Amino acid sequence: MHAWWTRQRHSSFAFQMEPIPGASGTDAWGIQVSKSGIPCGLLSIPLRYMHTPVETVCLRDIERTGRLLAEFICRLPVDFARTLVVRDALAEEAHAPAAQEA
Repeated sequence: MHAWWTRQRHSSFAFQMEPIPGASGTDAWGIQVSKSGIPCGLLSIPLRYMHTPVETVCLRDIERTGRLLAEFICRLPVDFARTLVVRDALAEEAHAPAAQEA
């Protein structure tokens, strides 16, 4: 992935990489360290006054972040989806044998 980010430095818009080795205030850290670990990435969009009625963001930043994510997805190997293990915990609960009451 690092090579992909390096190539993106020559992109038509600027972005910054910032390693976050611990909790980021998002769900990313919890996902990364759950069980045996899940590779994850976090895209942040600069904004002001988060979680207030006057939260402010540049629409161009949102569009460019979307383009960056789309570019990353398009460059994934074709067989990448086959390497993913998808588990539906809710479906597993529905098919689990009911606990017998004593």
